[in-house]
Amino acid sequence: MKKIVLALLIITSISSCKKDKIESPVIVPVEKNIAEVKYPANPSNNRILTYDNQGNLVKIQGTTNYWTYEYLPGKVIIKAYFTSTNKLTSSMEHTVDANGRSSGFVYKIDNGEVKSNQLFEYDANGYLIKQKTIDVSGETNENHYIIVNGNAVKQLYYKNGVLYDKTDYQYDDSKKAKTYFTMETTEGAKNIHGKGYTNLLSGYKRYDASGNMKENTTFTYILDADGYVTKRTFTNLFTNQTSDTEYMYQ
Repeated sequence: MKKIVLALLIITSISSCKKDKIESPVIVPVEKNIAEVKYPANPSNNRILTYDNQGNLVKIQGTTNYWTYEYLPGKVIIKAYFTSTNKLTSSMEHTVDANGRSSGFVYKIDNGEVKSNQLFEYDANGYLIKQKTIDVSGETNENHYIIVNGNAVKQLYYKNGVLYDKTDYQYDDSKKAKTYFTMETTEGAKNIHGKGYTNLLSGYKRYDASGNMKENTTFTYILDADGYVTKRTFTNLFTNQTSDTEYMYQ
């Protein structure tokens, strides 16, 4: 992976009176990629992420499965395998534009049989606003996103064209999302689902089509010195149950 090392660049110029003038230091930010994700309550879900020299994700290694990412002109191919046997289980072939943004993918199982297609739409600023899955029987599932200030604040979920549920998202305006994050991608190829959100998610409330609340949650974070999340705590406010996710970087 390509790292940008934190540095202070001091630019010196000569003023008209021939005295050295020192400009304000320019701080080059640290760019990190997620190297490992841990779930303390369920370590079988832990994952190790590997990148190429350009910082592109090439592999996610899990306990029972792993995923590989192949970048070709106009395509990103993601394949899933069993860890124990290296047997292919499924693949997703994304069609991508010059910015690496997917217009959709074909999902196939191990024998090459197509099981579903997904389509993606984006707004003028490059944010994902619609995701549609069409399975082999013709049934459809759709997620529509409303973007405000670089964050998805509402999600409308439809089954076969009928509203099934809706979700309101809240964000912490004081915390920037340092790693790539959309509602469709938390660990994956950068930009594959458009621009990442601006801030860290602080919670969401999910309702059924009639407006009855189904879920009420919060997220809290511990950040490192560069503002990257090292620990995220999810809380279900209905049950008061919590779960932690830990992140390591490279």
